Amino acid sequence: MPAPPQLAFLNAGKRNGEFSVAYDPRAVAQQAGNTNYVYAAAQELTLGDPTVPSCIIAKKTVVYVSADGGQTWTLAPGNADLPGANNPGAAFDRARLAQNQVWATDQTIRVASDGTVYLTILDDSPYASCQDLTILERTAFNRIELFTSAPGAGHFTGVVVVDDSEGTTNSNGTREFFDLPQLAVSPADPNLAVIFYSGNFVSPTVLALRTVQRTASGMIVSQPQTNLGLASESALAFDEAGLLYVVGSDLSVKQFRRRPAGVRRLRFLGRRTASRS
Repeated sequence: MPAPPQLAFLNAGKRNGEFSVAYDPRAVAQQAGNTNYVYAAAQELTLGDPTVPSCIIAKKTVVYVSADGGQTWTLAPGNADLPGANNPGAAFDRARLAQNQVWATDQTIRVASDGTVYLTILDDSPYASCQDLTILERTAFNRIELFTSAPGAGHFTGVVVVDDSEGTTNSNGTREFFDLPQLAVSPADPNLAVIFYSGNFVSPTVLALRTVQRTASGMIVSQPQTNLGLASESALAFDEAGLLYVVGSDLSVKQFRRRPAGVRRLRFLGRRTASRS
């Protein structure tokens, strides 16, 4: 019998939360060295008071990688390129900051058909202490980032998808807060990713899709597409033909087809209502 899998998140003195997992869809024979890559992304939490588990004042995203199908795990070398890495030589600005200087959260990890690793992160300001009552619409920093790496997650390259300079400021000084990024990568085109996010605390709430095209010279982020009839807290998935499906909190499902300008609604597929007892 095979040996029991090793726990990926069992590090003394570390607290983790909100996990995302993805595997390399290529056959083992197509992966370098007959590896069998699986990736897990998690938050590594900074407590303002070690005796109060609910007092989280900062967090960063960390990626674990397994080359043997999940039997054993290690921290990916590419973590040095992610926000809060405390890496002075990092190309990405937020990776030069220490863990207690970032609030990197809501991560989603996906793997393209060629083995490329994609990772989205919501990157915000940390709290000063357990007594810091700053609300999201008054946070000092807010943006959504996308990172990619070759198979193995050895080195991540990042791009900003949207930041608070694009948000609306209300008359009372509160600001639009970009939140809840969702990520899907086309199996028909490993260089194409789609990201959904919401812009909260403005009326009406902004619900946007953006495409990211990976090229030899870098990643190209499209302008946001907002008039697509989407619902909040949507989730994304591509089928094998490259059609994008989006399901929202209203339980409607919409189908999109890729066009040169990005994505657009093709047709409404269905909707049902749900009751709660």
